[in-house]
Amino acid sequence: MTWGLDDPSLINLYYAFQLFDGYVRGTASTQPGQAELRGLADVAKAAGLPVALASATVALVSVGDVDEAARLARQLCTDAPGWPRDGAWIASICLLADAVADLADAEGAGVLYPLLEPFAELAMAGGGGAVACDGSVSRHLGRLAATCGRLEQAQCHLRDAIAHEERMGARPFAALSRMYLAGVLLAQGGPESLATASRLARTARAAMHSMDMPGRAEQCARLVGAIDADLNQGTALTPRESEIVPLVSEGLSNRAIAERLFLSERTVETHVRHVLAKIGGSSRTDIVAWAYSTGSEAFRP
Repeated sequence: MTWGLDDPSLINLYYAFQLFDGYVRGTASTQPGQAELRGLADVAKAAGLPVALASATVALVSVGDVDEAARLARQLCTDAPGWPRDGAWIASICLLADAVADLADAEGAGVLYPLLEPFAELAMAGGGGAVACDGSVSRHLGRLAATCGRLEQAQCHLRDAIAHEERMGARPFAALSRMYLAGVLLAQGGPESLATASRLARTARAAMHSMDMPGRAEQCARLVGAIDADLNQGTALTPRESEIVPLVSEGLSNRAIAERLFLSERTVETHVRHVLAKIGGSSRTDIVAWAYSTGSEAFRP
């Protein structure tokens, strides 16, 4: 890029906006995004400030230079406890937290989590607030906890983040938090967790499509596929059970289902009971919710 003005502040703000927009929308790895973010990484390294270096780490992850990103992240995590608690401190930690989570760096996450934990109820704004708001600090804590393998803790933080971001009206970040929570629930496994994960991921994907977050929507679509694969493997409904689920979802009674399928009512009761056991449910409403979350034929146009 050729600049008509040699104003470092203007250049840095330009790169900051490019990083923020590309990271939230998931478009940073595309051209011309790669060239822009490599430029940011170079400028940030030259500046040497914590917030600039943390931004550089995110940029390097976004363009796929994970080796250099990991090297820089390790150094920054070592230095982070000694960073000055100025107006850019919380932004620096949150930026680095995103990079560490994307790199699956459990050691780095373990360093950053206790630094950030006292600020769980806050929202993160870059520097003096002029660049961007990044939603709830709890989202970053949830990602750090998940990276450390503390899934219950991660789930609590991410639920808090969704509630906070909904109150703020920060819809893109609420969508991100839903996607990350769905990933945590997928890692936890179990029919109930997977059904909830599927609903969250589908809600997040729809929101991302509506807000022009194409890269994130694609990421979320892959998550939906992984969740559905685990759901299908875990439930493994028989052909007859698969036949009954849409009829339950239509609101038919066991007697009505029995008449339609030429079965005894007791046989239908047994099949319904087996379905409930497989999906971890306790009522017919749970079957309807599960069928909806997994894209059952009963809910397809």
